[in-house]
Amino acid sequence: MIMKELKSQTEKKLIANTLAEVSRQYNGPEAITQFIDNVLTDAERQAVGRRLLMARLYLEGYSGAEIKELLHVSPNMLSVVRKWVENLPKKYRDFYRNRTTQSSQPQRPRGRALHAPLSLARLRKNYPAHFLLFNLIDELKKQ
Repeated sequence: MIMKELKSQTEKKLIANTLAEVSRQYNGPEAITQFIDNVLTDAERQAVGRRLLMARLYLEGYSGAEIKELLHVSPNMLSVVRKWVENLPKKYRDFYRNRTTQSSQPQRPRGRALHAPLSLARLRKNYPAHFLLFNLIDELKKQ
């Protein structure tokens, strides 16, 4: 609501200068944590954290649909975060991508799902009891 009231460029510059001045007062990771705890509410911390997590997943190569499914976010929020990440300096994106490739995290499998959602193969896999007779015949054919 406060941001809607700020219309002039001078007010926006004043706010940006105030934020820059306050950020210079905090040095080190402990100070940043203290600043976040003192200034942001729980809901704001969660909102910022979710956006940063979306950005991290986007930089790791997850698609928008995968991020949407993992974090249950709206397409609008995904587009806002994607635009923000794309406008990041190239040094930051490269640093983060290099850091994630060097980590010991296992690579997630890429590609589509096993089968199309309504294909017979997928239905047989998801509902084996319904296709028990067909599955038994297929097993006998394989032997």
